[in-house]
This record gives sequence, C-alpha cells and structure tokens, in this order.
Amino acid sequence: MIFRAPTLLVIALFTSLVLAERCNPGEYRDGNGRCRDCADGYISPNSSPNGQPPYSCQPCPAGQTSDDTHTQCQKCTPGNYNDTPGGTCRTCSSGYFNNVSGAKSCCQCCSGFYSSSQRTNCNKCPSSRPYSFPGSNENNDCVNQSNRKGQPEPVNSCNMVANNYCPNPTDGGPTGSPIARKKRDTHCTRGLESCPHYSGRGGFECVNTQNDPESCGGCVSFDGKGSGTDCTALEGVSVTRCAKGSCVVDACRKGYAKSLDGSSCTLAKSVDGSNSEALKSWNSGATSKRSSPAKRAIRGRVF
Repeated sequence: MIFRAPTLLVIALFTSLVLAERCNPGEYRDGNGRCRDCADGYISPNSSPNGQPPYSCQPCPAGQTSDDTHTQCQKCTPGNYNDTPGGTCRTCSSGYFNNVSGAKSCCQCCSGFYSSSQRTNCNKCPSSRPYSFPGSNENNDCVNQSNRKGQPEPVNSCNMVANNYCPNPTDGGPTGSPIARKKRDTHCTRGLESCPHYSGRGGFECVNTQNDPESCGGCVSFDGKGSGTDCTALEGVSVTRCAKGSCVVDACRKGYAKSLDGSSCTLAKSVDGSNSEALKSWNSGATSKRSSPAKRAIRGRVF
C-alpha cells in the first residue's frame, strides 16, 4: 500500500503523455499542449511527437510565403511581392509591376506607361495620348499635348533591367533604383490620397482611404493620429474591413459582441438577453474556426 500513491502518479503522468496531441507538419503546439494551425506566412515542416514542450512556427523570408499546407515556403509569383518576413504575397498596386519570382517590392510604371489589370508589365500609352505621370494606373491617365499638365516626356521602354533593377521612370536610362529601394512618387493618381507612411519610416504613400482598413475614411499615421480610422485597432475586433470610408466589423474576439450597426465590438457582459443580434454575433465570433485576426499590415508601398 505504501507504493500506491507513487504508482498512481507515474500512471497519471504516462497517461497524460500518451493522450497529448501529436502535432502534424503545418501546426504548432500552444502552451496548453494543443495543436494549432500555423498562420499564413509561417511554416512548421516537421511533426511534433507526444509530450514535446510548446513551440512556434517559423516565418518565411521576405519575397516568399507559406504554401497551402504551411509546411514549406514558396516564392511570390511575378506581379506579386512580400516585403516582410512572415508576411503574405500581395499583388502589386495599380501603376506598379514586377516580372520576377520572389520579389520584395514592385517597380513604378514609367512616364508614358500605365498598369491596370496587368501587374507583370506596363502598357504604353497610345501615340495620340503619349503623356502620363509615373505610376499611372489606367488608360485614361494618358493625355495629349493640349491636356498635358506637367507630365514628363514619355520614355521609350519600361522594363526591368539587369539584376532585377527597376527602370528609371522618367528618362528610360539603364540605371535605376534597386527593386528593394524604390520610392513612390508623392503625386497620387485619381482615387488615391497622399498619406504619411504607416510604418513610421517617414515619407508618403498613396492610399485608397475608401477601402484601406488602416486608413479608413482618411489618413492615419503610425501613432494612430489623423483624419481617418484604423479599423484594425478597434477594441475587441477580430476580422474587419473598410467599405466606402467606414469600418465594418465582420467578427469580434471571444468575449466581445458586434454592435448592431456593425461598426464596433463591445464587451459581452454589456449585452443583455434582449439583444439577440449582438448575442448571435458574439457566439459566431467565439466559435468560428481559427479566423484570421485583424492585424496591422506592414505596408510595402514606399522603399
């Protein structure tokens, strides 16, 4: 009988190790021993045997992102880029392009060119309307001599040159800024607003404040100040977006409920039984399967 307690302790410890989840590639083990999916941009190539301590997924390098299984990194395809480790590949903005795999940024379309649907090259303005600002994003940005208002002379070609350097956007020469050090012209095309760079590095970027979740309805700087709203910084928000200059909350974190107008999240304890819509929203947000949390994106439009 004197050995009963130690024996039970050993059995309990052995049982806990056997019952612990075995994490598969593409997952990580949290502090409670549970297996969780790696976030997009992160990978876990190996499985985790039972009883291992908590561990995290590893970020993919800039220019790459995780595959669908989150087990290996893959390069961004031409026309896309990723400027930060652990990020995801994004399509070049209109007026920008690249034609390489694994790009960390995009090149600006040259004067006399524009890019709209195609992001792997820029289209040349028609000969009847040969002038456009660098970074133009539609055919209507091309104008003739009588409507020219400061647009520089068009260049002959707008192609990435040796060693994946961006072309000079105004003189067409063979030298230019490296693709990882490109700077955006502070002139913004129609529909975009010149805002202080969100990362706090200084400079400006062109933002569509009608649908940008971090500068919704107006510019918002790195310190949160400005005329707009940072939808991703709203209290209790899990998934959010910007629609026509106003924040729209799609899901709230556990313990919060979506307001009736869908613009914010409130603590669930402030919701009573008569507010069925809010309770329904809270329950939906609390039980949704691994929703991607709203997070501040590190912009890559200015280099």
